[in-house]
Amino acid sequence: MIRTYSISLLFILVEVSLHAQSIQVDLLKQAEYVGTVNGLTHFRNGIRFQIESTDTLNLGAVEIHWSIKKGRKLLDKTHLVTLSNGDSIIYRAFYQQKLTGDLDTCIDDCWTYRLLHKYTDSTQLSRLLSRATAHNLHVDLSHLEPFRSAFGYSCFFDASMPREGQKMLELIQSKNHEELTHWLYSINPVKQAYAYLGFRLLQNRDSLHLDSSTIQKLKDLPMRSTKLYTCSGCTIWTHQSMQSQLTEGEVNAFLASHRR
Repeated sequence: MIRTYSISLLFILVEVSLHAQSIQVDLLKQAEYVGTVNGLTHFRNGIRFQIESTDTLNLGAVEIHWSIKKGRKLLDKTHLVTLSNGDSIIYRAFYQQKLTGDLDTCIDDCWTYRLLHKYTDSTQLSRLLSRATAHNLHVDLSHLEPFRSAFGYSCFFDASMPREGQKMLELIQSKNHEELTHWLYSINPVKQAYAYLGFRLLQNRDSLHLDSSTIQKLKDLPMRSTKLYTCSGCTIWTHQSMQSQLTEGEVNAFLASHRR
């Protein structure tokens, strides 16, 4: 009898959980029809959106990370990231967060994210792509994840580089020059900065032939005043210019620490 009650209770709990998730997804889908940043900040149909961070990309595009509240409760396992131009939202994606390890013992990132829902405004995206083509830039929506892009040399887990920095080192290891070139022309300036380090590292290690446009890009990037979201040590997270981060001293120290 006790086992029967336990199984019945389990089914009830699962059903309630699935019903709650269904309601939550329906609420998130309603936000799909809100086409502006201002509209999202004033959205009140069961849930509210609050801006957590804002980063300006190339061409004036803006990446925003949002927290979501239902009543007074923070939906801390659900995240929204948007790409906008002016007030118009080009792309949005909702993710669900899941803990995959013990926060007290894990030495790497303990969280994984599952895509719940995404939506792209094809008209706005087409306009952005046209501008990107005119400026020889690459638009990659796949970088728009719950993880905020950050540039740094040794400020992440175990004094490592942040996620994009680790990915850049993987591209170097696999000699994926094509993807590294995409980064160099990315709409995301953090990826551009890491691509600069990657190509400098390749030049330092190998005899690497680069075309004239890539050479010119590598000359231009360290002179740019574009703001990057940066980290220094474990506690300093702020916006700094690309020029201040790609100094010859910092780059040479990076190259020296990654000698074969």
